[in-house]
Amino acid sequence: MPEIPHQYTVRDLDSPDGRRTTAMGSEEFEWFVRLIRAKGVMKRWGRRTHPYLQVGGWEYWTMGDPVEETTI
Repeated sequence: MPEIPHQYTVRDLDSPDGRRTTAMGSEEFEWFVRLIRAKGVMKRWGRRTHPYLQVGGWEYWTMGDPVEETTI
């Protein structure tokens, strides 16, 4: 979607050698997902509504799967 520039944060997935594949581990990721859901503002994007949290000029959202299962 080049007309809508964006980035996303993903849960750290297990790598074959046990190293982190992202800067944020699963515990931090779940903490941040809970923060977005607790403090975020509900906004509509297309046909869906998600909680969005603004932090330092960036806007974060979570896709809605249970905290333990969501990856984005």
